Amino acid sequence: MPKFQSKELIKITRRIFIAAGTPEDIADIVAGALVKANLIGYDSHGIWRITRYIMRIRNGGLDPAARPEVERQTNSVAVVNGNWGFGQLGARLAVEYVSSLAPKCGVACVALHRTNHIGRVGEYAEMLASEGLISMVLTSVAGQDRQVAPYGGRERVFGTNPMAWALPVRAPRPPLVVDFATSATAEGKLAVAMSRGEQVEPGLVLDRHGNPSTDPNSFFDGGTLLPFGGHKGYGLTLMIQLMTNVLTDYENGSYRDSRFKNPSLFTAWSVEAFMALEQFVGLVEDWLQYIKRSKTAKGFDEILLPGEPEARTFAKRSKEGIDIPEPTWREITAIAGELGVSI
Repeated sequence: MPKFQSKELIKITRRIFIAAGTPEDIADIVAGALVKANLIGYDSHGIWRITRYIMRIRNGGLDPAARPEVERQTNSVAVVNGNWGFGQLGARLAVEYVSSLAPKCGVACVALHRTNHIGRVGEYAEMLASEGLISMVLTSVAGQDRQVAPYGGRERVFGTNPMAWALPVRAPRPPLVVDFATSATAEGKLAVAMSRGEQVEPGLVLDRHGNPSTDPNSFFDGGTLLPFGGHKGYGLTLMIQLMTNVLTDYENGSYRDSRFKNPSLFTAWSVEAFMALEQFVGLVEDWLQYIKRSKTAKGFDEILLPGEPEARTFAKRSKEGIDIPEPTWREITAIAGELGVSI
């Protein structure tokens, strides 16, 4: 399994996207976002995505040179049109606008539509929290690539529909981020497990006949993902699907739309509209320390806060490098060769 430092992976990723027609500044953003996902352990949103993005460029689903624009705006709401470019670019414009509106209005929301895959949603929630805002980011899959069955079903109806919350906290802690898919697992994590020859836990996947399976290949062979937590995860999945698909996509929010897209909502609350920011982060810190001091259950050495496993992975991989599974690296070198990029 090859191992790389993050700077090497960013250079390689950047060169591949530039060779596929991406302007240099956009390639910088996308490459940085993908490798950052690898650094914190979100390999399903890392450079494994390179070949998927190149495939969308080739089939016309992704315009690598497109830039997003604000389509409409009120005092507290805006709609960003991604113009079918890289989702990371559209998402950053949405973050920029919601962060400018929330301090003026107390609460603001920005919708993003006509967008490709936006990447790791927690990244955007964290950006907003770093500016002293409480944030929530919702996204879903519309059109192609629906992967999740409803509770009691066996057909692919929903996207994995991740959501992320983030709170500003007292320095030197990074913002408190909760980021997870409402499916029991993500497609990308199954692909990573498959590339490593690993099985997955029970309760994540049904095969094409509707039978439970621990083989990640069964999903890619016509199976489906399950919502996490049974009917509760299904309820969250459903609400995110409707809010992001219908509310953001006034052109065609129907399930009949066949084009892949990643419609998203970015909401931010200004802490200062409720109380002084310093008072807020102080109270949050009290809670976090109280939680960390609470007694552990049998089999646990400590209680982790959301984001702590990722921070430890980031520190380890920043120092030791990032392992890339052989099948993923073969795909990347093959696509690079096709684009005339020497690795």
